[in-house]
Formats: sequence, C-alpha cells, structure tokens
Amino acid sequence: MAPTAVLEIHPITVAEVRLVASAMLADHYREVSLDQDVPLEPDWLRFEALEVAGNLIALGAYVDGELVGYTANIVTRHLHYPLLMCSNDVFYLAPGHRSFRNARKLIEATEVAAKSQGCDVVAMHAKCSSALEAILEHNPAWRVQDIIYTRRI
Repeated sequence: MAPTAVLEIHPITVAEVRLVASAMLADHYREVSLDQDVPLEPDWLRFEALEVAGNLIALGAYVDGELVGYTANIVTRHLHYPLLMCSNDVFYLAPGHRSFRNARKLIEATEVAAKSQGCDVVAMHAKCSSALEAILEHNPAWRVQDIIYTRRI
C-alpha cells in the first residue's frame, strides 16, 4: 500500500459483501481456518435476517474505492447481564493493507457503530498469535475476557 493511501470505513450490506468480496472471503478462510476440510459456506440468509432486524454491524474498509477489508459484528442482548453486546464475527484486512493504523481505524469504526446502536460492550474475537491479537493485547482499553478452545467431534 502506498504511504499516502487513505483507508476509509463505510457500512457495507450483505448483498455488497456477496458481490464484491468472494475472493477476499476465500483468502481469509485459507489464512485462518483450522479446519480446511470444512468448506466455506456463509449462511447468507441468516446474515441478511440479522441485517434486516438491525442486529448486524458490517463495515467495509476501502482504499480508492476498492474494498480491502471488512468486519461483521452481531448485536444481541447478553444472556446473563443487562448489556447489549456487539460480538465480532469476522475481521479482515488484505495483506497489502495491514498496519497498526488501518486495523485500529477499523476497530474504532466498529466501536463507534456499536455505540451508535446502543451497545454497551464490543467483543473482538482474534485468532491466537494474529496481528489483531497483538493490537488488542497492547491496548489497555481492551482486556482478555475468555479464551475459547475448540475440538471437532
């Protein structure tokens, strides 16, 4: 990415993601999925239902009008506490656009969008040893809440 390139963050619809981000979604899957034998098949109908219900915060990251990243977040009431949660589902920046500044800008845009929807908490899910984990770990505003282990059965 050229040093003068400016990352712009805008809301993005599920339809737009389906139209312009299929290659990026596939790259993201290949990079982070621990279960490459399970095909990538987003449940677009559920994403669209969340969007219609106002329970999806989806943001696109653009440079010169080209989509170079995205984040999708689910908005729900916490099951145990009187909190409205914004829980990150995916967060991705294409390799040529990864920087602390760009990641922070996308994270901050997520926080602003969540706050504007009345959310009390933003939860970011980061893969172990990822750049996103490092960014969140070194920002005192963020704290580790849970560690999730998975096992296929």
